[in-house]
Amino acid sequence: IILLLKCELAKVKTQAQLMVAIDKTLKKLVNFSQATLLSCQEDESTYRIFFMDKASGGSTGYSSYNEIISCSYSFCDDLSGFISKADKAQIFDIRTFNLAVAPQWLKLNYASGARELIVKNLPGAGDTKHTLILFADKLNSLTDTHIQYVETIAGQIGKAINNIAAHEAVLYKEHNKACLLKFATDLAAVKKKGDLEVAIFNILDQLIGIKLSMIRLIEDDGITLVPY
Repeated sequence: IILLLKCELAKVKTQAQLMVAIDKTLKKLVNFSQATLLSCQEDESTYRIFFMDKASGGSTGYSSYNEIISCSYSFCDDLSGFISKADKAQIFDIRTFNLAVAPQWLKLNYASGARELIVKNLPGAGDTKHTLILFADKLNSLTDTHIQYVETIAGQIGKAINNIAAHEAVLYKEHNKACLLKFATDLAAVKKKGDLEVAIFNILDQLIGIKLSMIRLIEDDGITLVPY
């Protein structure tokens, strides 16, 4: 199973593929119910959710899944403490956390039945650090054997994350190239102001997400702006 998992991780190019490898194959080795991967810039005090399983049940009163994974979070003392110890995989009883001040994603996993977890800081190059968290819905179901499994495949998961970043960079570059090529074609076809306006607004939206822009001309005084 470890060999199969390593082969699957070596082929990963997207977050969805990584989630499948962890949820389907890693779960055959480690008795976990839910998985979360945190992403943190080394020089920042905040982190984001790289991915998180959709926790089942018990979610009443909590933010929606999409809202939880799109937020940026500050490190609370409990979270900082256990992540700082996780260069080697560790097991924690989730009830030792102060859930009153815990982040929404941790509260949601607890409400969905999680009672203990394995946490492991993943090796990897660059400024972005990732932490893998595997939740179990029964106390004492995670063991030293599971820790060894996580340690064994941590390097491959880290490489898979790097491959995802590289693949996304290629897609981003190809997308930008296609947008600029179409922009050049649109400009060549411009015959009136309206055509130019549409071409410029489209490229700004596609490349940098700007939804509202305007074109102004500078008068002879070098100060006054008038509509084009």
